[in-house]
Amino acid sequence: MISQNEPSDKTTVPFPLEPQKVEVEETTSKPKYKWTGRNRLFSEFDNDGGLHTVEEFFHRLHIGTLLSECGFNKLWGISTSLLMLVLILSPFSGNKSVNGFFTGRLKEIMPFHRASLYRFAKKAFNWSLLTRHIAKNAIDEISRNLKPTTGFFVLDDTLIERHSCELLARVFDHNAHCYLKGFLSLLLGWTDGISFITVDNKTISSPKKENRYTDVNKKYDGRSIGALVRKEATTSKTALAVKMVKAALRAGIKAKYMLMDSWFLSNDLLSTLIGLDLNVICMSKSNYIYAVTPDGKGKSITDIAEILRERNKRNNRKANGAKGIIGSVIVYWHGLTLKMVIAKDYSKNENGVIALVSTDVSLSAKEIIHYYGYRWKIETNFKASKQYFGLDSECISTDFDAVNTFIHVSYIRCSLAETIKRLSEDVRTVGGIFKDIQQKTLELPYHVAL
Repeated sequence: MISQNEPSDKTTVPFPLEPQKVEVEETTSKPKYKWTGRNRLFSEFDNDGGLHTVEEFFHRLHIGTLLSECGFNKLWGISTSLLMLVLILSPFSGNKSVNGFFTGRLKEIMPFHRASLYRFAKKAFNWSLLTRHIAKNAIDEISRNLKPTTGFFVLDDTLIERHSCELLARVFDHNAHCYLKGFLSLLLGWTDGISFITVDNKTISSPKKENRYTDVNKKYDGRSIGALVRKEATTSKTALAVKMVKAALRAGIKAKYMLMDSWFLSNDLLSTLIGLDLNVICMSKSNYIYAVTPDGKGKSITDIAEILRERNKRNNRKANGAKGIIGSVIVYWHGLTLKMVIAKDYSKNENGVIALVSTDVSLSAKEIIHYYGYRWKIETNFKASKQYFGLDSECISTDFDAVNTFIHVSYIRCSLAETIKRLSEDVRTVGGIFKDIQQKTLELPYHVAL
């Protein structure tokens, strides 16, 4: 069981600074390895102090302790804490992959062979559990000096393109509008409108066997983490989304709203999230039908938009006094009462519209659009993880466990960078004098938010 209390030992430096390569302590217990070349790494390859900062936050978020508590243990040899630190430091040290640590001058100071790192990556650990608890510590650090703010869960997926791997599948890419080989990374994140922290990830193949090019090629006990990860890889996104949200809430991560794209809008998912005391703000698909009265006939979004335009003409005003917003109305859909906001879609013709729906009918149209704008944080997280932290390029292994490991490590790196950035630059931690100015700066225009 993971303790939610902070570990008391925050000052321990697990790696000594002597200028030797590897030292094995002679004891009757299992041997303990120390990275005695660490000092050279930081003195020769860290001119601007960036690696020191990353290592500081590695310990500040107690990642070494969490590794042990989440079951990342080895019988002997290099500690998992050291292996994880090397994995996280890799992109921050200018390497395109962890292999960069084992070439050139860096090879001389590494206390283990690259094979040790790849064996660690191929082992089936509970990366979802570790990611959740790192997220909990990061959110606590971010929120420590701030007044309570509204937290938002954000749910979305992205394509991890591959050409050869265990459980490789044919998956649909919503951006390219075609099927490609690879996996889907289903991501649950947390944001307060400023920072984005990855809470959980599931690497999905395909629930349909006919869409999978290869099947499971490793034998695992059905009760093991390896078997669980492979079972989840062939589970529907809706079921996994509910599982991730429940696990995040159990871990103590608090949020009031769930933000989702139209691909996730379903009656079952909305009903389940409402039962978990989460309100949902989501974009609607254009072909969905809603009723404007409890027993009324269903109408399309285009028809509802025309009704709102006529209402605005009769009242001789713009709805809500905001440019781009046509209006808002209470609608009924599969037994759920929702508030729908219809706005102009600037990417289409002048009559094009888009609709947002919220299970919290007390929100104004402006608030619904403003909150939905925070969903874009997950898109920037995907871009940063792919561009800087090796999300879809670092791992070339055909082992599913290795692919899953590097996907989680990429998100953890990005969360660590977000935490460093927030605690270094967030003006609200040094006083409230700039709060109003900052809030105005962070507000998105409606057409950008949509």
